[in-house]
Amino acid sequence: MQASRNLLLAFIIIGLATTATADWDSFWYHKKVAMHNCKIDYLRNQSWPQPFLEHDAYKTRGPFQTMANNGWRLHNTLSHEVFRPDDSILTAVGRNRVHWIATQTPANRRHIYVLQARTPEETERRVASVEDALSGIVSNGNPPQVFVTSKEPTMGSGEWNATLSRMRREQMIVPKLQADNTGTN
Repeated sequence: MQASRNLLLAFIIIGLATTATADWDSFWYHKKVAMHNCKIDYLRNQSWPQPFLEHDAYKTRGPFQTMANNGWRLHNTLSHEVFRPDDSILTAVGRNRVHWIATQTPANRRHIYVLQARTPEETERRVASVEDALSGIVSNGNPPQVFVTSKEPTMGSGEWNATLSRMRREQMIVPKLQADNTGTN
């Protein structure tokens, strides 16, 4: 039993001794790679916020850009009120609005959105009326494009908005300063 145990131990030691080889080049190669990775990590940590600031700023501005796009789209939407109900032709208010969009809005925001009517024929007449109004306008650059939209802008009368504002002010809690309990005069 003792002899077989010694023999087994000798085989294990010989097996480990023959498989464990570490030549000089492989030692330095792995050390160079480890030092290179360490240097990269050090430099990355030293310049830390700078490489990521632009990406963070872009991601932060994204929702605000979406809100601005939606606001311009809402502002440039021609709703039912600017078309005559009987023949879907622009009223004077609608022509003034088209003129303002074509001449006064920034060039990258010159898109006119026509609210979709009940029937496709009525919508086509609305678009034709807007394009007819655009043909008589001289503007710098390209003329505005006309799009059909089904997203109706939310509108309310001035009286309704004033009532809401008044109710909000009446329900507002009166601000109070805290009592001075610091022990000073």
